[in-house]
Amino acid sequence: MHLKEFQNLKASDPKFDLDLRKLWTTLGPHIKEEESEDLPKLESKLSREESVATAKEFQMTKKFVPTRSHPSAPDQPVSLAPVKWRRITDAPRRCENKEKAGRHR
Repeated sequence: MHLKEFQNLKASDPKFDLDLRKLWTTLGPHIKEEESEDLPKLESKLSREESVATAKEFQMTKKFVPTRSHPSAPDQPVSLAPVKWRRITDAPRRCENKEKAGRHR
């Protein structure tokens, strides 16, 4: 089961529950390993300041990562450069829209 296949399913699709279980069967152990082993190892090597800075960088990076797989995935490697550039160039507009929305509340 590839994420690309799953993201195109609707919750009403008869395959949805089975495919979701398959996806979690694959992802679950990887996530647990990261949370229980990798991240604690990393955290133990960082100072408090480095940890805070890294967390902020991670949160910022999440804003630039695509939320859906690329149409050619998983068959071809994909560069995220165009996506990052589009998100970077759109960032000021998104911030401006949030500011405007905040003023109108």
